[in-house]
Amino acid sequence: MKLQLNGEPKTLDSDTLTVAELLAHLDITQRRGVAIAVNNSVVPKSEWDDHQLDDDDAVEIIRATQGG
Repeated sequence: MKLQLNGEPKTLDSDTLTVAELLAHLDITQRRGVAIAVNNSVVPKSEWDDHQLDDDDAVEIIRATQGG
């Protein structure tokens, strides 16, 4: 599967992948403070386990940070 991940091309060794599986593949285990958009549409956390990604999807992973 080929994706655009945060604006960069990414090839994965899977034909099917959910948002949750992508996060696991990327070793992102902390879901708090994380938002996901697929093709410019925010995917609610409640849908991460079921939302299937397609070839050439544009995925943005946004992490909230704090600082000053």
